[in-house]
Amino acid sequence: SELAGMGFMDALRHYELDQPRIASWFPGERNDNVLIEDSTGRRLVVRRFRRNRDRARIAFQLDVQEHLSRAGVPTAAIVATRDHRRTTPGEPPCVAFEYVDGAHYDCTSLAQLKAAARMLAHLHDALDTLRIDDVPIEMNPHVERWGQQPGREIEALAPAVRRHDLALLERALAQLDRDACARLPAPPLPGRGARCCRAAAKVALT
Repeated sequence: SELAGMGFMDALRHYELDQPRIASWFPGERNDNVLIEDSTGRRLVVRRFRRNRDRARIAFQLDVQEHLSRAGVPTAAIVATRDHRRTTPGEPPCVAFEYVDGAHYDCTSLAQLKAAARMLAHLHDALDTLRIDDVPIEMNPHVERWGQQPGREIEALAPAVRRHDLALLERALAQLDRDACARLPAPPLPGRGARCCRAAAKVALT
């Protein structure tokens, strides 16, 4: 099949799974993610890194995820391979995570929005205690455009987003000090994103 040809089935042989099959596929711009289910009912999400295959950067991302978990931020557990590695050998690298069931936030619920904002603030407080060296990569151009031309990005969302939700986003962006963010050290330092996102969280909590 097309998915097997993309390397997922080859990656699955590195994990303790019984007759695994691909249940669903979630393609993305940077990575591809597949939901795997085996004959015992175990479910994993396997991520195939497409845009960034730098193993040092992937290891850094996984280190951050494990740090957040230790700090009490809900994260999916990383599943080790048969030989106790976090990433599969060969190219492209893949990483498996325990599947976590759930539902989307109800963006019309103030209680859920406040809970999400508090968790966002907690996540970035946890990042402030991170004591490992970053492995920088180039800024994601989609993220960079939000800082440089927020009006254009909001306009692009207009056909797909309700007017009320766009107004909330415009309000949050208007209360951010983008000039101050621009003077922060070059990305991608976790602290820079933390300070900007924490400011957005405060807006959501008001």
